[in-house]
Amino acid sequence: CALPISLMPRGLSSYACVALEACELERIDYRWLENAALDSPVWQQALLNGWKLHATRRELRERDLLTLTPTERYQAFVTQQPGLAKRIPQKDLALFLGITPVSLSRLRARLLAP
Repeated sequence: CALPISLMPRGLSSYACVALEACELERIDYRWLENAALDSPVWQQALLNGWKLHATRRELRERDLLTLTPTERYQAFVTQQPGLAKRIPQKDLALFLGITPVSLSRLRARLLAP
């Protein structure tokens, strides 16, 4: 089974994340996780569930970017993540939605207009 490039030795991820608030992170070496999965059905199921979740999220993200308008993507985000929508910087939200910050500002103004 081939690994994504980011999980190969010396592999680099094509994306990154930034913490918007104070948080505590844990890091697990993927080689350790694979070895644990070989020895334990519990870890094997955890790894499988993680891959399923990752694949589902990527598929839904691709679908949304390909099939929804920017307005529909914004409305879906605000509906699904109301707390995060209030806290995330607008430039980051625009990037996530696949539009420019100026386009997001105009979109929001249209939606808020009476």
